[in-house]
Amino acid sequence: MEEILISVIIPFYNNDKTIRCAVESVIAQAGFCCEADSASYSTDVEAACRSKRSIEIIIVDASMSLNRECLKGLGKALPIRIVKKNRKIDAAIARNLGVRAARGEFVAFLDADDWWEKEKLSSSLRLFEEKKDDTELKLVFTARRLCKEDGEKTDRVIAAPQKVVYSDLLRSNYISCSSVMMKRETAESCPMRSGNIHEDYLCWLELFKDGGYAAGINEPLLNYRSYRSSRSGSKLGSAAMTYRTYKRAGFGLIKRMGCMARYTVNGMKKYL
Repeated sequence: MEEILISVIIPFYNNDKTIRCAVESVIAQAGFCCEADSASYSTDVEAACRSKRSIEIIIVDASMSLNRECLKGLGKALPIRIVKKNRKIDAAIARNLGVRAARGEFVAFLDADDWWEKEKLSSSLRLFEEKKDDTELKLVFTARRLCKEDGEKTDRVIAAPQKVVYSDLLRSNYISCSSVMMKRETAESCPMRSGNIHEDYLCWLELFKDGGYAAGINEPLLNYRSYRSSRSGSKLGSAAMTYRTYKRAGFGLIKRMGCMARYTVNGMKKYL
């Protein structure tokens, strides 16, 4: 069995119209890795990138409704595995299930309605390689471009700070889940928790509470599709979920209110 370097985990929940675009954007990564300047990589990473089989795609059928016709022909380019439970599950459980099924040294998360630019994985790998002796680095993420529901790209880009630590996360969630890559063992050590919360934000808060940092690539390598009707699509709905996230993190009332004040200010700066 060929060694897997990166497992890309895609939760699916009735995303029939967008799943193919997401998967095709992962397949495009393999071609870029093969064409990349070998001087940018260590011998191990260079060798892994020369093989398309160094990337696997794990689709977690959270809605139990995936029509395999949506993926017709794509499994020839990269190995695609579909995993599911015997019931519908939420995004947190789906990602955790994908992590448990992963065989790669790294895992990368991608929502089924988002998609990547072709150099996303190679850029993340390069940064991990540059900081391979830095034990404090826990994940790499990128900036994201906001897109309309139909996939049309806009000029609005949410930047990625070069470095994010726990105190930064108390002000705002700078880390978009669909842009994250981390070691599989890191993801296994801090599974996401379910609930009407920002499950990824809670995960980052718990992951960095005792130290370490996230490294950002300030390039919009993630295309983020925005839905007004999504559970976090409205600003009020998102704010309520953020408050519940702080509560699940164990913050007392005063700390929750202080974090919400900073969240509101930073949210206005981010989207205006």
